[in-house]
Amino acid sequence: MMRHFLITTSTIMAILILFVDGQAHANEKSWVLDIQPKKCVTLRQGQICYQDVDISWYASINDNYCLYIEKEDKPVRCWQKSTKGHLSIEFQGEYTQKFLLRKEGDQKNLASTILEVKWVYKNQRNLRTGWRMF
Repeated sequence: MMRHFLITTSTIMAILILFVDGQAHANEKSWVLDIQPKKCVTLRQGQICYQDVDISWYASINDNYCLYIEKEDKPVRCWQKSTKGHLSIEFQGEYTQKFLLRKEGDQKNLASTILEVKWVYKNQRNLRTGWRMF
């Protein structure tokens, strides 16, 4: 027994749209940069925070990439002809830092992530009013 299927123009269009949309996403250029943990906590505001962190990245295009800390000219590390990378470092800092992924020799940021520096106690200045004789 033969069965006949009715394929309408709208069905064909829906199939084509799904196919083209899937191809567009497959051809997108994407970069991901992640840091773990995302926070470094110190006891008091203004103290240096020490934290072992793992930084990993992924790129959809095989190329030469470098990891930077924002406002620094020298890269932390570079990878040649790669689509992914991993780095473990000991972070030492007083302030929140932004990490950036760039193509080698290019200033354009492809991806970024932030390592927040937090503290348990905020420094409070001694705000005395009035006169003190001794």
